[in-house]
Order: sequence, then C-alpha cells, then structure tokens
Amino acid sequence: MSLFKTPEDAIRAYKRIAADNVPGGGLGDENVRLWAALFELQRQNGTKGGALEIGVWHGFSASYICGHLSADEELVLVDKFMREQHFRPTFNKLLGEVDTPIRFFPDDSFELKKDGRLTPCQDKLRFVHIDGEHSREAVENDLELVDGLLQDDGIVVVDDMLYFHTPQVSHGLFSYINRSACQLKPFLFAFNKCYLARPDAHANYRDFAVTVIDQLEDDTHKYNCAFSHRRLDPAYVGISAREYGLPKYSFVNIGFDDLPSLQAYARENIEE
Repeated sequence: MSLFKTPEDAIRAYKRIAADNVPGGGLGDENVRLWAALFELQRQNGTKGGALEIGVWHGFSASYICGHLSADEELVLVDKFMREQHFRPTFNKLLGEVDTPIRFFPDDSFELKKDGRLTPCQDKLRFVHIDGEHSREAVENDLELVDGLLQDDGIVVVDDMLYFHTPQVSHGLFSYINRSACQLKPFLFAFNKCYLARPDAHANYRDFAVTVIDQLEDDTHKYNCAFSHRRLDPAYVGISAREYGLPKYSFVNIGFDDLPSLQAYARENIEE
C-alpha cells in the first residue's frame, strides 16, 4: 500500500512542504491535485508498476510520485547534475522513512538510452515524468527512451509544454509523436505539462481528462476544458484557468455522432 491513502492525503502532505520549493523546482497547486487524481484513477483501475523521473532537481515532484507507490513498486530517478544528497532531504521531509525501492542514476539520459541500463524497466513503468534537458534533441531522446519502457496502461508526463520560455520542448514532443514508430498519444495538455498514453489506453485517460476538472475545482479555482471530435483531431484535451468569460467546457470541431456519452456529459455541464 502506498504512503498516501487518498488524494486528499497526498495534497495535504505536499502542501506542508510546498513553501520550501526552490526556484525552478516543485509542483504547482494545480499539478499536485491533477497528479493525485491520476494516481487515484490508476489505483481504481488496478494499475500497478514503477515510476521514472528524468530531471530530479531537488526532488519535490519525485518525492510526491514516491508517496503514491507501494513497497513493491520501484522509483527510478535520473539526473546528471544533481546528486542524491541534494534531493534526499525533500524525500525525508515529505515521506519520512519509505519502503519504496529507489534507484538513482547520476547520468545523462542519452547515455542511458545507448547502454541499455534501464532495459530492466521495460513494461514495468506506470508513471513517467520527463523534466530533464530542455533541448529539442533531449526531449526526443527521452520520449524515445520511455516509449520503450512504459507499460500498456501507463502515463508519460512532459514538463514545460506550450510554454513561451521553452518552445524547444514543444518542438521536440511534436517531432517525436509524428514518427511512425511512436507508440505514445497525447491525451491532455494542462498547466504547462503534456500527458501521453499508449493508443489502447488513450480513450480511457482522455475521457477521464474531460471530467477531472470536477475534482480540481473549488470555490477559488475554476477551469476550462477544451476538446474536439475524435474523428477530426487526435482528441487532445486542454485544461486551463477559466478566464475571459470562457465556459466550463469549450467545443472545437463539434460533431459528436460517435461520442454520445461524452456529448451528454459535456452539454449537461456546460455553462451558458
């Protein structure tokens, strides 16, 4: 059983250390709540497996991931710049003593892809967070690496997507997913991150993304969910803060002949 018993446990635990987030590190409040919801979805679906993070920095997101893993699920960390003593204090502060096995590679992910040291993780990862080198080449390399490791019902998260400071990350991701050999499909763009899944798991995660804002919203946080027709687009969902008079749901390329249940849900919840 994981250290975090419920999404609320996870959110409360992270907020206790959030004030200590260092510049360039940590998770925003929206991502903390979204990740808790995604891990809860995996728990409900019986999804088991380890996790991988490329780019650990001071360990805020890595320790949050670790809290959602059980003692039989390994956490693999890769960072060529930081050393374990830099992120262990964050783990200790958030989690205390944990049973989850942690394997750390102080290496370049380019080298790890070449030498095959991560091959034992093949088909054993249910959650991957890519937040390493922010060059186009590195993003493509990291996606190719994890594409060979992710299990069928796993998730890949790419940080700093569609962000004006790091356009090369978006370039690298779109370049990779257009390769014929790519077995990853984006299902959600939210809060400067892109979420991808295997083709067979895509519809399940994508439909979850349409409804997750019900879990994210409260009295002070309101969001917009934009989505379109599966036949016309690759069915990405976009979630952002609700501004400029946007309704709760926005439709692009309306034509829901093959999505009656999704259409019904969205139209029941749309705000005039």
